[in-house]
Amino acid sequence: MKEGRAALAEALRAATVMVSADDRIGTGFFVAPGQVLTCAHVVTAPGSEPPEHVVGQWGDREFKLAVTPSGFLPEHDLALLKVVGELDHPVACLAEQMEPGDELWAYGHPGGAYRQGDVIRSVYDGPSVNAEGVELLRVTEGRAIEGFSGGPVLNWRTGGVCGVLRRADAPPGGPPGARLIGAERIFEAVPDLKPPSVPSPDRLPWFRLLDERQLAAGRWCHPSPRLRGYLEAAQLTAREHPYRLALANAPQLGSVYLRQQASPVIRGQEAKGDGDDLAVEARPVPADLLLEGDRRCVFVVGGPGTGKSSLLRHLAETSAGRWLDGAGAPGVPVLVPAGALAADCPLPEALADGVTAALGARLADRRLAELFEDEPLPGVPWVVLVDGVDEILDPERRRRVLETVAFWRSRSSRYSFLVTTRPLPQGQLDRFREDGLPFYEIEPFSPDQLPEFAGKWFTALGMPDPDALVVSFLDRLALSRLNRLAEIPLIATMLCVVFANHDGRRLPPSRVGLYEEFVSVLMAKRHTQMNALERLQQRMKPYGTAAEQAVDELLADLRPLLDHIADQRLGGQGREALLDLAVACVADLRPAHLPAGEWRNLVEEVLRLSGLVVERSGELEFFHQTILEYLAVCARETPADIVPEMNFGMVLGRSSFALLRSAVLIERRPGQARDVAVALRGMGLAGLAFLAALVNDGVEFPDDVVDEVRNELEELSAGIGGGWSRRRSDALEALTLIDPDLGFAYWKRLATDGALDHFDRREAIRGLVRAGPGRAAAVLEPLALGWETPFPIQQAIVYELTVLSRRRSDELLARMALAEHIAGETRRWAAAGLLDRVDLPTRAEILGTIASGSVLPGSYRQWAAARLFTQDPPLGADALTAVAEDRTVPAPDRLSAVATLIGVFVHGLDFRPRAAELFAAIAFDPAVEAPYRVRSARELMQLRPDLARRAFAVIAADRYADGVSRARAAAALADFDAVQAIAALSEITADPASGADGRLEAALALAWLSRPRAANALLSLAADRRVPGADRAAAAHHLDWVDRSALPSALTAIAHDERIAGAHRTRAAVRLSRLAPEAGRLTLEALVTDGAISGPDRLEIACRLVALDSPDAQAALASLSAERALDGARRLHAAMEAGTPDLLATLAADTGLDGLHRVRAAFELAATDRARGMDALAALSKDPTTDDARAELVRAEIARVKRARKNYFRSDEATGKPPEVDLSGIASYRVLAARLLAFYDRKAAIDHLTALTSAPDEDVADQALTTLAKDFS
Repeated sequence: MKEGRAALAEALRAATVMVSADDRIGTGFFVAPGQVLTCAHVVTAPGSEPPEHVVGQWGDREFKLAVTPSGFLPEHDLALLKVVGELDHPVACLAEQMEPGDELWAYGHPGGAYRQGDVIRSVYDGPSVNAEGVELLRVTEGRAIEGFSGGPVLNWRTGGVCGVLRRADAPPGGPPGARLIGAERIFEAVPDLKPPSVPSPDRLPWFRLLDERQLAAGRWCHPSPRLRGYLEAAQLTAREHPYRLALANAPQLGSVYLRQQASPVIRGQEAKGDGDDLAVEARPVPADLLLEGDRRCVFVVGGPGTGKSSLLRHLAETSAGRWLDGAGAPGVPVLVPAGALAADCPLPEALADGVTAALGARLADRRLAELFEDEPLPGVPWVVLVDGVDEILDPERRRRVLETVAFWRSRSSRYSFLVTTRPLPQGQLDRFREDGLPFYEIEPFSPDQLPEFAGKWFTALGMPDPDALVVSFLDRLALSRLNRLAEIPLIATMLCVVFANHDGRRLPPSRVGLYEEFVSVLMAKRHTQMNALERLQQRMKPYGTAAEQAVDELLADLRPLLDHIADQRLGGQGREALLDLAVACVADLRPAHLPAGEWRNLVEEVLRLSGLVVERSGELEFFHQTILEYLAVCARETPADIVPEMNFGMVLGRSSFALLRSAVLIERRPGQARDVAVALRGMGLAGLAFLAALVNDGVEFPDDVVDEVRNELEELSAGIGGGWSRRRSDALEALTLIDPDLGFAYWKRLATDGALDHFDRREAIRGLVRAGPGRAAAVLEPLALGWETPFPIQQAIVYELTVLSRRRSDELLARMALAEHIAGETRRWAAAGLLDRVDLPTRAEILGTIASGSVLPGSYRQWAAARLFTQDPPLGADALTAVAEDRTVPAPDRLSAVATLIGVFVHGLDFRPRAAELFAAIAFDPAVEAPYRVRSARELMQLRPDLARRAFAVIAADRYADGVSRARAAAALADFDAVQAIAALSEITADPASGADGRLEAALALAWLSRPRAANALLSLAADRRVPGADRAAAAHHLDWVDRSALPSALTAIAHDERIAGAHRTRAAVRLSRLAPEAGRLTLEALVTDGAISGPDRLEIACRLVALDSPDAQAALASLSAERALDGARRLHAAMEAGTPDLLATLAADTGLDGLHRVRAAFELAATDRARGMDALAALSKDPTTDDARAELVRAEIARVKRARKNYFRSDEATGKPPEVDLSGIASYRVLAARLLAFYDRKAAIDHLTALTSAPDEDVADQALTTLAKDFS
């Protein structure tokens, strides 16, 4: 610990700077590159203007420190100074954590003999608050003198700078000490400074000085020695190629890995927006950026060999490397096979077992479960990279893995997940889709990437002249059926290895041929390179001739053995370990005297020699799922008639296994290829598509058969007599497989067809790119630049071209952003997509062009100018000024442009004077809408108070401005001159041209300055018949807090004025009755019979009259309960408020009232007159008219379901079962009446319900029967 303290103390001393300003001295320290933090009072005396520069001395070097407006913070007594010129220096890091009793150590440059440097040792006591309410940290046991101010204070417990020395402190009778500005307050004052949770390379030297306890105490985002050990092992292991090819010169993953794109998976219904609008979706992104942002779970779905495992290894290597280099990453990687999560143990233990098996002896610390129990770093999750969910063949184990992911990702936990899988059957991933989790599809190689990939492989394999070999490889591939398959990374890898093995002379003709040659190359090279036979025979020699012969037999039968165990594994019959399967299969070859353990070791060694089996997580496995499938296919017998086997292939769909199985069968029975084609064509479009996929895989069929299939698919693709459909799209995809040129022509026709809706056209664009990756850009780029092309189609083109080449799509975006004939929406979107992609000059050109485009909407111009300002402040400031000065630009955008000038700090530049001029121009411009003039004047208050005052006065006096803005401007004058404000507000309240809203706004503002004047203004408004009734009523009510004594007269006037709406008159009268009950009662009695007042308002009045004991209340309530214009609820309310049984009985018998309220009236009647109420309930249960309202609801529901069923059967995308009529939710009020009767006579209720079970309406009968069973059983 002492050694560590010495290094940390030296680091703090090396980051400390002597600061001098005229006659002032102090200390500062490098807190970020080019920035020194000190106290403001070191720079200048409190209350004085700061100088432009102060002098810093660091060691023997003297330099200037610039004082900037944004960096000088006297309210916090802090100054963040900028180093003038270049200076290579260390930084000291701040940490907020503090506890009383912490031991502290400070270094500074005091005045006197020790100006070149001195130290203070102290102890933290706790926080303190001075008379101004400023919190400082109190430390004792150390005495600070002049010159220490601004110096850093180190906390030994956390290893971070906990604050800045502000001043010495020696209270009477107390121990000497000092007051510090704490790190927490520093972060609040200077938010650009990085807290401990932010890693960066410039802070890495400091981080490396901290021990494990300091890292934890300070919550530093830097790996501890234990975590570093794990990351180093994980990085080394992830560098291995996931295929682990059995070649002497097998490359590391990084030497052959190419960055692939990943596209968001959008299902049919999700991809469509409202109407024909295309839903906005994310542009394809580099696959290694999928973890960026706050994502808890991401799924990457792809077919066999698309690079999913390589992606995870690349992510694990790069993420681990970024943490080791101090740059940081979105999370700390944990790469495990999916099977590890199926273990029956807690997740940390499952992860530990999976990682330990993979990293092995590279781990220095095997107690990983303990490490995985907590977050690896403060606020940073473990990113669990789950590889190959589809490779778990046991459905139960696969389900357990997905449930584990679902459980942990749904909690705010220390784990996030990136899961790779092939598409899974039976909707196993639907729950994640429904929860809105992002799904991405990893894209194949683009045409630009294949040459680069081949070159990397040929170089790694040690081939002479790799560049020439790439050219030869591409030439051969162009003539091969495998050309389209080469975009799949696994296929591309196999092609490179096989082509190199043949010294660049030939390629296999088909996928099956490629797999077979690839397997043969691996097995042959491994045997040759390792002298397998001699070595194994030498090992078995001590056990006799029989053991040596067993070696011969094992090696001779190795391929059939691999085929057999692959078939068992794929068929689900061999769930035990692969080595156990192999040992069981060759048990009869073992010599009797050879020990079982030695025999097992021998079998394991032979399996490894195959080149097809590798060790993964402590178990032997086939190095790729596709190789497992191919060997399994080879193991299966070939029937005499292979045609029936095609049905098997169709059941599985176009899966890789089904295609492999069918291709192998046809290769073994080539004479039956025609019969197979006939059978497949008889299966409709699905069969044709399967046949086309076989042709694409290089399977040989007679030429005339291929021509006929092509013609059939072309006819379906043409879509004669019909529009776009899923069937037409499937046919086109199949046609593209069998004839890429013809398919491309049809996709091109559809992609350029403006009559298609946006979603279908987007699908056509995607098909065009798949059909001809090298040719699609030439078609789509002019389309994207066309002025008539809809914006969603332009977006779709960019998305698809991104998959081919991000560089080319960026170039297209740049051309779109600069194209003046394209709509502004498109240009802004294109520019936004480029802001982090292109170099600064190009970015500035694009943004400047948009900002100066006078035909573009002002919001787009302001947006571009604002972003240009962050990239190039002088250019951006000119662009913002041009937008703000342009009177054709809407006022909100002009204001935003000016606000940007002062909202972003730029070192060495002060745009406040320019901003003040621009704000003034807007505030004084009568052509600008008044609300924005007021906003501009408010902004001026901080910049030019004199101009702000003038602007407010001008706006307040402008009779052409709206009244509310005039009132707000006049109110703002109160900050400068209350007398002037009162005069302006009084004038507005009396000016009819100000409008009711403006006069009311002015009166309310006036109330804060002169209540008598405000009360007079409100009374005038309330009495002014030219003012709308709602505003008159509002003015009267506001008198409640301005002058309550004037309120009753105002309310009386409002209540009796027939020109005012009844609701306002009612509200005024009710409120009057609470202020002056007698006057209010008389007013309410007059209103309750006024036909101009609505029924609901008269009901409110009648209820209030009841509370006031008015003799008119009962008559009013009786009249309202009989008023058919009122709804049932209000009529019932009136009767219940009156409390008269006769009124309730009348309502219960009123067939003009809906059944629910008749039943409620009868039930309420029973509470006051039991006999009459029971009779009413009984009568209602028998009366068919009680359910009249229900009958209308039933008819409406049946009509709705009929429409829904018609739409269901018309839709191509309908899912689930068709809708059915369900009336169970529409209650019968006859049943309800009988049920309520049970409160008073259970037997009668049962009798009535029993009678209803025979009702003609079956649903009513069912409800009666259910009620009997549930409530009366």
